[in-house]
Amino acid sequence: MRNCTKCLKPGEFYKTGSWCIQCRLDYQGTPQAQAKGREYKASELGRAKTNAYNATPKAKAARTKYKRSEAGKASDRAYAQSLKGRLNVWKMSLKRMYNFSIEKYEATLKAQDNRCAICRASTPGVKNTHFHIDHDHRCCPGKKSCGKCIRGLLCGTCNRMLGMAYDNPETTRAATEYLASFQIPKTFQAGLGEALLF
Repeated sequence: MRNCTKCLKPGEFYKTGSWCIQCRLDYQGTPQAQAKGREYKASELGRAKTNAYNATPKAKAARTKYKRSEAGKASDRAYAQSLKGRLNVWKMSLKRMYNFSIEKYEATLKAQDNRCAICRASTPGVKNTHFHIDHDHRCCPGKKSCGKCIRGLLCGTCNRMLGMAYDNPETTRAATEYLASFQIPKTFQAGLGEALLF
């Protein structure tokens, strides 16, 4: 039995390397080894090797087996409920539904002074965590958008209002004239946008 070049004692070895198994395991738990491992994984070579391994049938089978296990399901649930998980799900939803990135979303919201583009409400509504993305349905009928026909960001109330009016300017104009024909107290008008958020 050969001696380890680190502890200088006889021991068990992997197929490659001059350190014994115990010394290698002890080293892998140190901050220095973990930092070196992260640096390697972030390198071009490390990413290439990781991607190549992940594409192998062995890696795919291992991932499938883990995801079907109780530990895998629990991990998925915990991730989905975490802040990072919810943010990533929202990012993917923006890309899939609207071909819109979170950077474009934040830039659009900033251009609107962080308010609804119609009623200028500062919150998207009680039941909404984000402002709704409004797009021109003449370009993309349905819920999905090509990304080129995005008109702005709306609160839940204004988004539903346009939907109920089928995006018809004549309908919304008639509604405006109808409301204007009645005397509405100014105090009520001032708080209308915030009061109707639900």
